[in-house]
Amino acid sequence: MTHDVTESLVREWLRNHQSRPYCSECVARELKQDADLLRIVMSKLVFAQHAYWAQHCDCGKRGFKYGR
Repeated sequence: MTHDVTESLVREWLRNHQSRPYCSECVARELKQDADLLRIVMSKLVFAQHAYWAQHCDCGKRGFKYGR
């Protein structure tokens, strides 16, 4: 899967689950994707788009949330 497709998949998933933040490992588990790739994609989202905010996931790791 390309970075663009993965980014699109992650953005959609975070928008659909915007009630709380998620870390790359938790998103990867839900989407059945590689956590290392999702970590790269998610870190770019925070800097490229102002719709995603860094917060802590329920598992305690640093995660991201769509919206405020």
